[in-house]
Amino acid sequence: MLVNWRLQTTGDGMNTKLVVSTPSYWPQENGIATVSQTLSLNLVECGYEVTVVTPSVGGEARVGYYGPVKVMRVNTAGRGNLVSRYAGDMAGYQRVLRESAADIYLFLCWETWMVYAAAPIFHELRGRKVLASHGTSAFWRPPGLKGWARRILWLPHWWRYSRLLREFDFFILLTTSSERIRFYDKALLERYGQTNWTVIPNGSDHEVSSGCGNSFRARRQLQNEFIVLCVANYGWAKNQEGLIRVFRRAQLKNATLVLIGSEMNDYGRRLHQRHGSEIVNSGRILFLTGQSRQDIRDAYCAADLFVSASLTEAQPLAILDAMASATPFLSFAVGSVPEFPGGVVVKTECEMA
Repeated sequence: MLVNWRLQTTGDGMNTKLVVSTPSYWPQENGIATVSQTLSLNLVECGYEVTVVTPSVGGEARVGYYGPVKVMRVNTAGRGNLVSRYAGDMAGYQRVLRESAADIYLFLCWETWMVYAAAPIFHELRGRKVLASHGTSAFWRPPGLKGWARRILWLPHWWRYSRLLREFDFFILLTTSSERIRFYDKALLERYGQTNWTVIPNGSDHEVSSGCGNSFRARRQLQNEFIVLCVANYGWAKNQEGLIRVFRRAQLKNATLVLIGSEMNDYGRRLHQRHGSEIVNSGRILFLTGQSRQDIRDAYCAADLFVSASLTEAQPLAILDAMASATPFLSFAVGSVPEFPGGVVVKTECEMA
């Protein structure tokens, strides 16, 4: 669809100006940053003139190039809920969008200030407005009082979905699923009879299968171990604490649980202090951070099993990478994971163990 719009806009299909508005971008390390970087590089290869607009790192607005991609970092932040409100130079962000005079504006994710701050000036942007949805989060409620508090804090997002649905020219969805927790936008599109959408699922790291499993095992002295791998930033939603409980309950012989996150935060430090030196049936738990992309590829190829205990996901890149490396996976039945081949999905920690 983007290719068709490019042809309609320019006539020759070249030099189309495209703005990618994303809540994170390289060198940040998370799923959205990875997707937005890969997408931008591929669009450049297709002939688009791409400008990425994203929040500043360290609070300083600046412009630079990462390879062939122009990146404009704006001093803005906030999630748009009742606690994390917008902050920073919203007018500056809107000015960047206006002055870009793009043919296509591609926004990644619903529930960000990038979308909410841009919506009031959509009528001033002559280019087409496209939303690349990575699922919805406002309807997800974790168990307990914390879950109810989250539901209240995210109420503003509920009220915006239906209105914003009519503001965009086109939608790119991850899946055909209309599940009402993580894919509520698809359910709304069907309710209103809108057909201006297509499905482009996430893709895996195309070089993940090039990893050297023996190299990872040798570096970590795991030559004879059964390796259970989890790649996810440390946090309560990714639920490494629950995964450790499962690992202990499973009582696997000579097994090592390898946890890889981009950095060690408070959540990860608490788990490391509690379990870092723990021995489980002659195996152990490794907490790793700051691994290169090649190190992570090696880990995938070394793993005997990839496990995700995430409490919520849309279409997790980590499991897609496990599939691409021919590593079987075990996961909770969240988001679109039940659609994936090559693994087993469960509903409880008891089933996972």
